[in-house]
Amino acid sequence: MKSSAIKFFVVCYFLLFGATAYAQVVGQIFTKEEANKKYGPVVESVSFPVRTLQVILDKAEKYIMFNILNKQLYILDENRTVLYPSGSTVDDKQVFYYFSKSIVEGLINFTEKQPNVEIELRKDVLSITHGAFTLELMQWCPPICP
Repeated sequence: MKSSAIKFFVVCYFLLFGATAYAQVVGQIFTKEEANKKYGPVVESVSFPVRTLQVILDKAEKYIMFNILNKQLYILDENRTVLYPSGSTVDDKQVFYYFSKSIVEGLINFTEKQPNVEIELRKDVLSITHGAFTLELMQWCPPICP
């Protein structure tokens, strides 16, 4: 547990001081327990390989969007270009949940190493869990898009 606490503080430090001062950082990392208390239980979830997510993150500039539609995970860049699944399209009015790319990278690179992340829909939010930590405080697009 001590190791998890140290990793958590390292991630928080990186995210607070490693981000550009002028960029809006979207997202915050919580312990899995905190996220469950604040945002409620997971209603639907999709397991996704970390290595694939890292490749997808390289294609985005500052923000990355997620949603689960009909049990299928969709990932978009800040311009709403579909990055996953390849060749798919989504309606411009479809709401997606977005985070800063740097926060997602922090979650998967600076917490305990796990082969997959869990993309989770909760009552009103989408979260990403990697091991004992959960990324939350996303934004909706639309109405507020990067």
